[in-house]
Amino acid sequence: MKDINTILELIESGIEEKPRLNSLSKKLGSFTQQKIEHLFKSSQNYMKKMIKDNQRTLFYKHVTQNLCKNKKVLEIGTGVGLLSYLILKAQPKSLISCDGNSQNILLAQKFLQQNNVDNNYKLLNKSSYDLDIPDDLDADIDIVIHELFASNGFGESFLQTLKNAKRFLNKGGRIVPGIFQLFYLPTCQPNLHKSSFDNIRNILPELDVSTWEDSPYMNKFTPFKCYLDKPQLVFQIDLNSNFLLSDNKIFELPPKCTGVMIYFNAKEGENTLTTLREGGPNHYFCRSFGEGIYQQFSKKSSKVRFSYNRENFSIDELD
Repeated sequence: MKDINTILELIESGIEEKPRLNSLSKKLGSFTQQKIEHLFKSSQNYMKKMIKDNQRTLFYKHVTQNLCKNKKVLEIGTGVGLLSYLILKAQPKSLISCDGNSQNILLAQKFLQQNNVDNNYKLLNKSSYDLDIPDDLDADIDIVIHELFASNGFGESFLQTLKNAKRFLNKGGRIVPGIFQLFYLPTCQPNLHKSSFDNIRNILPELDVSTWEDSPYMNKFTPFKCYLDKPQLVFQIDLNSNFLLSDNKIFELPPKCTGVMIYFNAKEGENTLTTLREGGPNHYFCRSFGEGIYQQFSKKSSKVRFSYNRENFSIDELD
């Protein structure tokens, strides 16, 4: 008996050839959408971080200028309208943008009106799964553009969403950005920016908070020395191929390795959006979309397994 993820993958792989399968995919995949539905109802604090990320804005500015002119564009995830604005500045033939968060749609509509962009666009308060052909759009889209990257790269089920969205593309259409990469760096113990817990100490002076102060989970980490000269590629996913919705790989670790840092790249042509920043020879730090992941090992491990599925990403220590 095949599990639900395997069944879903088989169905979604056939959506491009048989778009009617989308209704079945929506029903079977509803459990995944429910898990991220809280994002649609949450505050827009995460939007502030995205807007303040200059690297992200420059990446999408270059990509839209190069690819969107005179194209029919579908944007998945309107947000508060910044990417929509960049697309419209590139003079597309048309833009349809969808978002399940009604607050985002209202804010984006007002933002675009205030910035005097052409009215050659349509904002839809719908998940991309709920877009219907031909009521909402025709299956002749040139570009599906997205920035569906959560804190761990896979947390917004973006692979599942983009595989489903291929049903809207014309024969030469494509997903943008088209390449997603995951790298890792074996590390020694990082130096930590210790957070201040003076506020709780003032109320409960008897507390010993050293556990929090020493935890990577509770603190931000600084650049640190890694044991390999270069980051190691774990997964490279071509979003315009028949990519896998789950995979895993095992790597041997160098001696004295105490943990791994994970970072992500989104690539389109010569343009790269990355969570990695170089801070000198063999020193790195993470920020931007996801701000990187650091996992400290609980024991001395000789190998590590990296896995992803339609919903999540995991790191497992192996003896």
